[in-house]
Amino acid sequence: MAAIVDSESSNERRAQLWTDDWVSALKHPKSGKSERVFNDPTLSGHRLIIKRNKKVFEVRRTLVIRIADAVLEKARKERGEIVSVVEEARRRAVALLATIQSATALTSPIAPSGTVAVTLGRAWVSFKERKDLGPRTRKLYSGVYRRYLEKWAEMTLWSLVMAPLMAHEKHNEITQHGPAAADHAMKLLRAIYHHAARFDVSLPRDRNPCGAVEWHRDRKREGRVIPANMMPHWKSQVEAISIRSPIHAGFHMLCLRLGARPGDLVRARWRNIDWERKVMAMPDTKGKPYEIPLTPQSLKELRKLRAIPAPNKDLTVDFIFPSPRIGQNDGHMVSWLEPKAVLSHSGNCGRHTHHTMGVALEINELILDVLEGRSIMKAGLPGRNYVDQGELGRNIRRAQERINREIDRMFRG
Repeated sequence: MAAIVDSESSNERRAQLWTDDWVSALKHPKSGKSERVFNDPTLSGHRLIIKRNKKVFEVRRTLVIRIADAVLEKARKERGEIVSVVEEARRRAVALLATIQSATALTSPIAPSGTVAVTLGRAWVSFKERKDLGPRTRKLYSGVYRRYLEKWAEMTLWSLVMAPLMAHEKHNEITQHGPAAADHAMKLLRAIYHHAARFDVSLPRDRNPCGAVEWHRDRKREGRVIPANMMPHWKSQVEAISIRSPIHAGFHMLCLRLGARPGDLVRARWRNIDWERKVMAMPDTKGKPYEIPLTPQSLKELRKLRAIPAPNKDLTVDFIFPSPRIGQNDGHMVSWLEPKAVLSHSGNCGRHTHHTMGVALEINELILDVLEGRSIMKAGLPGRNYVDQGELGRNIRRAQERINREIDRMFRG
C-alpha cells in the first residue's frame, strides 16, 4: 500500500522504542489523503500506520489489528490484567507472519536450493523403512503419525521448519488429549525431519519444525518401585492371585525376577527358552532382540507355568502366557494390570524394582542395561549366545543372580 507521508513524521519515524503512550501521543494527519507510516524497529514486516481517524498495526499484504483512539484505553485490559497494545499487536503479527510464510512455501513445490521439496508424507514413508526400527516401535510410530500428523502429509518440510508456530499450536492442541501424547507426536515430527535432512541438503540442519514447542516436563514415576518393607506383603498377594490365575501370578513374579518389559515378556514363547544354557531369548521386543539369563528362581517359576494345562486342549499354544480367549492377539495374554486392592504393584513396577535393586547393589549401569534389554547394541553384543561369551556375559549372569538373591532376602522380610 503506497503511503503519502507528511513532513512532520520524518523525525517521529526514527523512534527506537514503541510504547502504548508513544502510540497514543502520535497525532493524526490533518489531510485525509495523507498517512504517516512507522516501521517496527524490533519486528521486520510489522508497521504502524496513522490515518486521519484511526491507527492501524499492519503486516505487509495482510491486516493484523486496527486500533482507533477510542479503543486504545479499552484494549489495555483483558481478563483483569493490563495488556500492552503494542505487545499484543506484535504477538499477532508474529503469528500471522508465520502463517503467511508457511502458505507461501506450500504454494511452491521447489525448495530454495532448486530441488523438489519433500513433503511430510514422503519423509514419513522413508522414515518408517529405517532398518533400526523394530516391528513394535514401527507400529507405535504409525499410530502416532496417523492420529496427529497425517493431516500435514501434503505439507513440505521446508514450510514446517519455516513456520515453527504451527508445531507449537499443534502441540498445544494435542495436549488436551494428554501431555505425553503431545510430546510423543512432536518428537516423532522432529525425528522424521532430522531423518529427511540427512538426504536433502536444502533442509536446514541447525533447526527443526519443533523449535518453538514448549515441552512438558517428564512426570516423576513415584510409587513405581515396590518398597522393601512391602515385599513380603506383595509376595502374599501374588500367591493369592495364583489360586484363581496361576498364569497371571507367574507373569508378575517373572517381571520382577527377570527385569523384562511386560510387553516383551508377554510375547515370549516356550521355544525361546534354552533349558540347557539357561537363557530366554526375547526376539519380539520394543528394541533389538536380546537374551535374559535364567536363575534357579526363574526356572522354578517357568516349570510351574509349564505344568499348567493349555486353555484349549484342541489347540497347541506356544506362548508362555496364553490368552484365555482363543485367537486373541495371536494367542498371548494382552491384559496384565491388576487392581491396587488385589496387587499393590503390577506391570512395569517389577521391572523398575529389578533395576532399582541392581543400582542399590552397585551393579555397573552397562551390565544392567544389557541385562534388561536397553543398550545391547552399545555393548557390541548383537545376535545370540552373547550371555555365554566374554567377561561381560559372565557378569550379566552374576548380576542376575545377585538381584534374585536380594529379592529372596526381601521376601523373607
